[in-house]
Amino acid sequence: MRVLAIDASLRHTGVAVVDANNGKPRSLYFGTIHNANSVRSSSCLVAIRDRLTELIREHEPDCCALESVIYVQSYKTAIVLGAARGAAILAAAEN
Repeated sequence: MRVLAIDASLRHTGVAVVDANNGKPRSLYFGTIHNANSVRSSSCLVAIRDRLTELIREHEPDCCALESVIYVQSYKTAIVLGAARGAAILAAAEN
């Protein structure tokens, strides 16, 4: 089984692709989708979706694991994290 793991954030989304065939996990990709502070929030969401779409098409994962929002410092942070998670969910659903 090949898994796409995502830790969504507007500015620094963590991504990994792990292949666990034959009971032996192997990292195929890991990295961060960086969005500079100068980039508009809406453009960050598009960048997250676009890069995840590229990774999904390249690695063809069987499933996606997306980290839940556990703790947020403010409602504004929760809204931003929710939007980033939404972009990730959209990329997975479209592909």
